[in-house]
Amino acid sequence: MDNKINTVGILWMVLGILSILGAVFMVISGGAFMAGMHGTDQQAGGAIFAGVMWVIAAFVALIGIIEFLAGSALRKHRPWARIAIIVLSIINLLGFPIGTIVGIYSLVVLLSADAKPLFASA
Repeated sequence: MDNKINTVGILWMVLGILSILGAVFMVISGGAFMAGMHGTDQQAGGAIFAGVMWVIAAFVALIGIIEFLAGSALRKHRPWARIAIIVLSIINLLGFPIGTIVGIYSLVVLLSADAKPLFASA
């Protein structure tokens, strides 16, 4: 069971890194969009669009950081990490196909009877 929990932790750490990279890409895209709008009549609309992208990117980066930290803590059998990953897994079920697969696998592993004692003793 310890190997499965370790695998779930690594999966969430990878998802966290991918989320952070996606947020960086969104910020770069927002900057590129602003540069493309420079000197046009739609510059104000471009600034609003870029600002919205940056806010969304900050939210995605925050979620990525939470995913990474929870995955790392799960590998150390922290009880709060199990709860955090269960909540993130339920939310991630909507992210078809990768999020659904990782969410289902995480829920199956963390809600099993074998996993509960590992986190109760930590």
